[in-house]
Amino acid sequence: MELSPSFLSQLENGKTAPSLHVLDKICTFFSLHIATLFETEGNKGAYFHFKKESQIELEDENRSLRFLLPKSIHSFFEPLIVFLKPGARNQNFSLHQGIEFGYVIEGNIEVHIKDTDKILCKKGDSIYYPADSFHKLVNPTDKISQGIWINIYQEEENNFDFPHDK
Repeated sequence: MELSPSFLSQLENGKTAPSLHVLDKICTFFSLHIATLFETEGNKGAYFHFKKESQIELEDENRSLRFLLPKSIHSFFEPLIVFLKPGARNQNFSLHQGIEFGYVIEGNIEVHIKDTDKILCKKGDSIYYPADSFHKLVNPTDKISQGIWINIYQEEENNFDFPHDK
């Protein structure tokens, strides 16, 4: 999907609103997690209560994403609930910093990491993988699949080891 200069101009000037698909494409181009677009000043107290009505939910024809915390300049992780519609297969690959951890709450979610095998995660399964590899989530079933996904930003000196378990 190409984004034309006229569309980008309309977007910059607030004359059009981007779809979730377009936001994902722009974030992948800049190697950002989509939650970065919704940054807020973090709470510096001992806790932060983020009410459901304040949570941001984005939806397109394949999926719905609910951001469970606001993106803060002080946060090192971004949790969200992913709802994949039945047969949702045609998402683009995304790419951003950090690692991703996923846990399937309902249904099955295939994790496709470009140039590797697809990994089928069933209800109760968890997975983690480098987010700086092109990846996407697919629902191979005819029912809604749901999972909790957490993007974890890693420090430069940290080096995560990714064991492979089939």
